[in-house]
Amino acid sequence: METKRCIFCMQEMPTEEKKCPACGKGPWQYQWKPGWIQPYAILYDRYLIGAALGEGAFGVTYLAWDEKAGEKAAIKAYKKETPGREAEFFEAAGEIPGLVKKKEVFREDGREYLALEYLEGGSLKEYLKNHRTIPASEAKDLLLPAMKAAAGLHSKGIVHCDISPDNLLFAADGKLSLIDLGAAARKGGVRTEKELKPGYAPMELYQEKEKIGPWTDIYAFCAVWYEMVTGRKAPAAPDRMKKDTLKPPSEYVRVPAGMEEVFLRGLSLEIQRRYFSMGNLLAALGDPEREKDEEDRRIWGELWIQITTEVERGSAREEKRSRVWRWVKRASVMLLVLLGVAGAGAGGLWIYGRTHPEQVLAYRLKQDRAEMLTSEWKTVEMKGSKEYEEAIAYLEEHAYEVSEYENGTKDYNLLQPAMEDWEYSEDPGECFAVKKDTAAMAVETYLGEYEEKESSFYGAVYVSTLPSYPISTTAQQTDTYRYGDRSAEICFDEKTGWVNEISLRIEKGEIEKLLPKFLYVLAPETALSDEEIQELLAYLKKEEDSVYIELNANCYLSLYLSEENVVLMDIRSR
Repeated sequence: METKRCIFCMQEMPTEEKKCPACGKGPWQYQWKPGWIQPYAILYDRYLIGAALGEGAFGVTYLAWDEKAGEKAAIKAYKKETPGREAEFFEAAGEIPGLVKKKEVFREDGREYLALEYLEGGSLKEYLKNHRTIPASEAKDLLLPAMKAAAGLHSKGIVHCDISPDNLLFAADGKLSLIDLGAAARKGGVRTEKELKPGYAPMELYQEKEKIGPWTDIYAFCAVWYEMVTGRKAPAAPDRMKKDTLKPPSEYVRVPAGMEEVFLRGLSLEIQRRYFSMGNLLAALGDPEREKDEEDRRIWGELWIQITTEVERGSAREEKRSRVWRWVKRASVMLLVLLGVAGAGAGGLWIYGRTHPEQVLAYRLKQDRAEMLTSEWKTVEMKGSKEYEEAIAYLEEHAYEVSEYENGTKDYNLLQPAMEDWEYSEDPGECFAVKKDTAAMAVETYLGEYEEKESSFYGAVYVSTLPSYPISTTAQQTDTYRYGDRSAEICFDEKTGWVNEISLRIEKGEIEKLLPKFLYVLAPETALSDEEIQELLAYLKKEEDSVYIELNANCYLSLYLSEENVVLMDIRSR
């Protein structure tokens, strides 16, 4: 019986079979693009080319079958105008445990190719899509092999410069391996320009590339750990420079105090506050097999001292400036207070709202629910239409990060200004019938006036392979209200204002009062009785430290009790 290999999984299958028995896919499902290598092409008399795994700034990576070794391989085909420097870094690195292995480099038809081992387990990014969070210690243990691989690179004078969940792949044994040296840099060398990934890239990658060192990868690894543990990406470094809204992971989940301190230090914006070497970081985490950093000190020590010395020289000048700014800030606060007092007497409605807040809130909720019944949303209805092509062109021009998956779907990440000009919004049916201003009023009504408010934004557009309704939009803004140790978060669609989640960090004794009130605000049809709430709290205390309940098809409740008797309460829509 004649056989062929499936281009998606490289398993053998009968030639007459239309679908692969192993993965269930057929060749017609492959969304091939002009310029890509045709499936079943043979390169270098050795590699049978399959489906493209991904396309980046420098070329396309394909799944392949190594006829000589009898195993799968990954083939990077570099663009003719941009020959890959990545092979040079793999050559200099040699074999490092935890770093994807290089098979060989070859040229064919004027193009350079890099053959690598194929890692079966998928990326950490894909894993996190299916597992929202990972316990802190487990996340640390998962990252250790890749962190040690980075330490090996540093000892060769190489910095990865692009560590992120999509560049961390699971090997067959379940351990994470580090891939992609396309953006790597040598000490004193020029880094190949590649689009930065907000949240993982520290400030020196944006504006002070001469200061790149092991500490650059340390920041990225700590950002990856933060996302694994909290389910949230760290804010982009430039945004943190304006106002640092990075919250300790312990505000979201249970984290060993010492471990949290170590990783937050690695996420410091200032280089000199981070760890000098990966060996230092591993030692702080108590790893018994930590890498020695003698080579790091020899290679990177002088640059570290130079950076630290620059900071110390600048501190005297900054102290004088800071005294001036303190007076400016005080004057600004006094002016705002005066303006607030003047505005307070603007009308009887404001006074009524202060004296009868729950009545006003009930009226606002009634208005919101009526508006939701008539609300409409705009989206692209058909793939291939003029509207679809214009939308894709806008995304290609304005997205700061694009992720493409094996099934042909894409994620386009947009910053807030670009999202404001994007015509489409999220389906209101995915949200609660509550506007963000009404939710903010509820928070103030039940928790009082906040001490501090912070805002963050995440914008993404998901483009599927479906012929109808192929585009879905996420334009989520999160407003955080702080009350000392207590806090409230309101997540809402920035395009429409509809709320999709409220999270509270409160004392355990407040849960009986606040849970029914916020359920009434978001989903009055899901009201819990006092007895049901008491059962939840008893279960939370005796059986588990967390509870997750589907109250109805559009409302989910989760409760988490910390050792300090603090409850994290989260109510979200589907």
